[in-house]
This record gives sequence, C-alpha cells and structure tokens, in this order.
Amino acid sequence: MSSPIVIVGSSLAGLRSAEQLRSQGWSGPITLVGEEEHLPYNRPPLSKQALADARSGSLEALHEKLALALKPRLGDIHWLLRKRAISSDLEKQQVVLDDGETLSYGGLVIATGLRARQLPLSGGEPQRYRIRTLSDAWRLGRVLKKGCRISIAGAGFIGCELAATARKLDCHVTVIDSAKAPLVSVLGRALSEELLAYHRSHGVALYLDSQISEIKHNHDGALLGVKLADGTTIDSDILVEAVGATPNTEWLAGNGLDLDNGVLCHSDLSLPGYPNVIAVGDVARFKNPLFDDSPRRIEHWNIAGETARCGVASLLSHLEGERAPVHVALRPIVPSFWSDQFAVKIQGIGMPSLGDSVKPIEGSLDASFTSGETLALGYYRDGSLIGITSINGEKQQPRYRKMLLEERERLQAVGVV
Repeated sequence: MSSPIVIVGSSLAGLRSAEQLRSQGWSGPITLVGEEEHLPYNRPPLSKQALADARSGSLEALHEKLALALKPRLGDIHWLLRKRAISSDLEKQQVVLDDGETLSYGGLVIATGLRARQLPLSGGEPQRYRIRTLSDAWRLGRVLKKGCRISIAGAGFIGCELAATARKLDCHVTVIDSAKAPLVSVLGRALSEELLAYHRSHGVALYLDSQISEIKHNHDGALLGVKLADGTTIDSDILVEAVGATPNTEWLAGNGLDLDNGVLCHSDLSLPGYPNVIAVGDVARFKNPLFDDSPRRIEHWNIAGETARCGVASLLSHLEGERAPVHVALRPIVPSFWSDQFAVKIQGIGMPSLGDSVKPIEGSLDASFTSGETLALGYYRDGSLIGITSINGEKQQPRYRKMLLEERERLQAVGVV
C-alpha cells in the first residue's frame, strides 16, 4: 500500500487539494487534518449573510447552509477533525498532532491558512470579536441587535463587508482605520474614495487616518468604547477587530524553512529542499511568473483552488512521475476577488495593487455606486495591464480575464515579465 498523502488544514484549500489529488489520478490513501469540528464550509459569507442567519439559528444549522459539497470522486478520506498539528519533521516525513499522535506521510500538503490578528490592547474582552471561523461569525451574529453600537477596527474587505451587513441589521456602525480611505491599497485612491462616500451615504461613520490607542472598559472588564490617538472617544457595545491575519506556520518551525509571512515556495508550490511537500491557499508565499519575480501571499478565495491544482500536479509529478495533464500543470494562476457591499459587487482580477496608474476601461466612476451601471478600471504597471477592478461587472468577468491574460502572456513571451 502506498504511503498516505497528509493534508494539514481542512478549509477550502485542503478540500480542493483532496479533490485535485483524486482528479489527477491519486488513488492512494489521503488523511485530512482539521482543527475545527466542522467539515469544510464556505467562508466568504461569514462577514455577510451568515451574520444575519446566525441571529435565529443554531451553529449546526449555519454550518448546514455553508457546508461545501463533498464530491463522490473524493472516495475514502481519513478525516481527523478537532486536531491540530503542533510540530513536524520534514526529513523523517512526520507530523505530530496535539493529542500526541504522529502521522507519517509520503506527501504533505500544507493548508493551515491564517488566523485573525488582534489589537495589541487589553480590555473589553467579553465584547470583542473577530471573524475567521464559522463559530466566530455565529457568536458575533447572535449579538448584532437593532440599535447596538458596533466599532470596527479595519476598513479592509472584512471590515467594509461587516459594516454594510451591520447597517442592514440597523446597527450603529463606526469604522476606524489608519489608511486614508477604505481598501485604498487594493482599489487605488479614486475608487476607494468613491467607496468611502458610498459607505457614508448609508450611515457608516468612518474615522480614517486614525488608530485605536485605548479600549475603554469598566471595573468588571466590560467594553465601554474605544479611544483614538487624537483623543476622540467612541462609545461602543461591540468591538470587531478586522485588522488582518497571521499565517498558521508555527508547527513547521525547525525544518529550515522560510516562514516569514507564510511558507515560501517555488512557483509550482513545492518547498525548497522538500519536493514531496507543497503549500496551498493563503498560507503559501510564491512567485507568480505571470506578474513578476516577487514571492507573495494572496488571500483571495480563488487562490485555494488555483494553488491546489498547480501544487498537486507538482506533488504527483515527484511522487509518481509525469502524470498530470500538461494543461493542468501549465495553466497560469490568476488571482481574482469579489466583495458585496450594500447594493454593489466589487470584483477584481490580476494584481491591481501592483499598478502605478489607473485608466477607465468602461463606465463612469461618478455613477457606478449609485446607478447600477458597470464600471471597469484598468491598472497598469510600466504601461502594461496588470489588473482590472469592476463595479457591477459580473457578466464581463470572462472578457476582463481574457484581456488581462492576453497582455500578461504577451509580456511573458517577449521576456518582459
């Protein structure tokens, strides 16, 4: 019997890796380790509809709504839930779990993802929340009552989506961020300023170019509010910390890996010195030759499936020789994202954040958030298209993807990228 492939991490990237192993021909044993008690579920709704659903249902019912389908082709998988990897020895090909069990493997998939960061401040702990897991969303959703005062630290995707959701639930919402506009590092100044105006038009209060310096609480530790660096105090019933995430890599320490901001990989997702180990999803830091030679982590939803496809092809090539179809191994990894905020859907493809200039592709920036019309902005680096962001452009995504790929592949062919 062949040695098992062990997947550590049971969220989307872990599940997609298992699916790719089967679809690319691996018939051997697969063990999938997950820290949570739940089978894999869809995370994007956690900052949106799931919060509303949590108010009237059980945690189990919420999981049932969000659970990802387990496809028949997965076959027999050994699931080890409620277990966490605490150490590993990649030379001996072993992973140690928190209950003392040691798993031996022939191939290893690192899919441990991220955990939510916390503000480096104490106080108000019973009323402080983060959104990373199903349990997090259910716990927060239960306290989002009409009229409650919610302060959100962070105006990134989760902070903005949560602000829109909480306003729909008739909460009083304040967002605090050190940036000058929401999502400015992703969308660029012009679009993020329109997004700022759009949130304010829906009653969201935003304190930007600001940071929380103190969490106010009473003698019992209950939250009273937050104090900003300029002295402003914001009364709050709930504080949500949406200040980014930290890669779960501690269990890989001691193996000589570069674990600075994720797991450094080759562009095929294999680990330097360990061709039988791959990292997938948002814990992987890799070079994408379609864009440049700088390794990056990418936290978009589609990266779980894209890296699983590419990484599994690499892993099976090492374990069993060249067996993955050429189109599977060579198809480029193209990041994409979407975000639903109030009545608009923001979508992006490529790497807009790397652009040094922005030009309209279609539509009007002024009208996009209120008219329902499609807006598409092209992001360019050194005059070449590197990303596209759109508002209300769902039907145009295949065309935008084609435009971007044709440009990036043309540059690859002439050795510019």
